[in-house]
Amino acid sequence: MIKRGLGTHGYLMAQRPQTLCTLCNTPITIKHLFSSCPLYSIPLNRFNLPPNLSQLLSDSSPHLTNLFLFLRLHNLLPQI
Repeated sequence: MIKRGLGTHGYLMAQRPQTLCTLCNTPITIKHLFSSCPLYSIPLNRFNLPPNLSQLLSDSSPHLTNLFLFLRLHNLLPQI
């Protein structure tokens, strides 16, 4: 399961401050984007994506196609 990405942890390698969510003012993490950010809760439901990261990101997840559609539509791929 993917838990870290360049967008969510790249600041460590670049030695810069962590990116914060503009709505929540909390660090942008994969868990934040898919489980707790109110900005994406309705769009996640529209794509029928579960809030459970284990279900969403497992290798055998039936949600992977919708996940990538969601990420592209909301321009989130560079952030994770």
